[in-house]
Amino acid sequence: MTAVQNTLQDVMQKADTVFPDQVTPVMNKRKNEFIRFGKRANEIEKRKNEFIRFGKRKNEFIRFGRSDPELQNDDLNTIGIDDMFLMNACWDQTSNALTVPERMSKTLSHAGVAVTITNITDIMSFAIGCFNFREGLNPGNLVTNDHYIAKYFADIKHFLKIGPQLHVAILNPPDLTQLAEREKVLNVVEAFENTTYTLGREGTVFFMLEYLNYLNDLNVDVDGSAKLWDAKLYSWIKNTGGSTQWNSNIRINETSRTIEAFRFQVAMKDFVEPNDHKQAAKLLREIADRQPFNITIYHEAFPFADQYLIILPATIQNVAISLLCMTIVSIMLVPSLPSGFVIFCSIVSINIGVFGFMTLWGVNLDAVSMISIIMSIGFAVDLSAHIIYAFVTSQGDTKDRVIGALKTLGWPIFQVSNNLKSFIINILLRELLLQLREYPFYIQWMLTLF
Repeated sequence: MTAVQNTLQDVMQKADTVFPDQVTPVMNKRKNEFIRFGKRANEIEKRKNEFIRFGKRKNEFIRFGRSDPELQNDDLNTIGIDDMFLMNACWDQTSNALTVPERMSKTLSHAGVAVTITNITDIMSFAIGCFNFREGLNPGNLVTNDHYIAKYFADIKHFLKIGPQLHVAILNPPDLTQLAEREKVLNVVEAFENTTYTLGREGTVFFMLEYLNYLNDLNVDVDGSAKLWDAKLYSWIKNTGGSTQWNSNIRINETSRTIEAFRFQVAMKDFVEPNDHKQAAKLLREIADRQPFNITIYHEAFPFADQYLIILPATIQNVAISLLCMTIVSIMLVPSLPSGFVIFCSIVSINIGVFGFMTLWGVNLDAVSMISIIMSIGFAVDLSAHIIYAFVTSQGDTKDRVIGALKTLGWPIFQVSNNLKSFIINILLRELLLQLREYPFYIQWMLTLF
């Protein structure tokens, strides 16, 4: 720019010598316009460099493959982007003749309430989350596909189709010398065997069933004497070929030789996917609660199933809290009760859309997708508050107010809606084969956020 300005000054000096009265005023005017244009070009170049540096940092963030908590921190850093676009639009609508404090006051007077609504809502929602922090994540999403444990998670699904053992512990056993009590125990076993997730009698390991088979082989009347279920049973448990296994399944009081607690195993089937774990845990626990004895059941997948059982109520609770916070703040700061109701309906509509697309894309509801749901809803909620406030504060009839609101916020909304999508599309195109192949949870994050 300096070389061009020097050349322009040389031309002006020569022209001023030849045509001092005609050329000089025009050239001075053009000179001032050119200088102003140069300053604006320098400012644009400066902003472009800043944007490029920001883009490089985003690319580095994806290239380094940071862990999921840091991924969510980057989401938090982008919450105020829409507020920035809105304030820039309000600033551009002020007169250039005003001083900076005057332009800033007019900008904040117009955009301040909308920005305050969204920020107070974010603060309230995040504060509630800080006091109710819970951990829970499927470990299969935390490793790369070429990691050795990833192959373990893939191979174990073949063994979960049929055969995994459900452990059922009877902590308050009845008196087995009584026929009626023994029948109750067998009814408990049958209740666990006859479900959609259990294999049946052929997959059950229970000392009582084996003992009955032993007595039948001896042609003994199993109901004839109580001694068969007292001293004889104790001797069989201690001296049979399977005594090692029975010792780990039965707790016996050596003084009174009575059984204090015991357990049996039931083989399971169709226990492959996380949803199967959740449904099986829920069904089998309901069966255990209906039995007359104090029964506890366990499987290695049940701790993860507990997360799946609470993830939907937790998501609904988080969404409900966001709705409540947003509605209260909107009604307090927007001078229109119907407008607050419109904001509420807009949030509900966004929630339905996000959940619907998750089902369409096959994204499971887990801790990662739940956080992304809340974040993706937050971006759109801000726009709802801005549009409603702009409509309420506009002048004229309904049509004029709609035009005024869209005129004020049309360009900022366009920028906000395309900013994140353009970033995601860029990453999908550039890093699909590199990062998404290695980190499966990036796919869930990007789909729910998109």
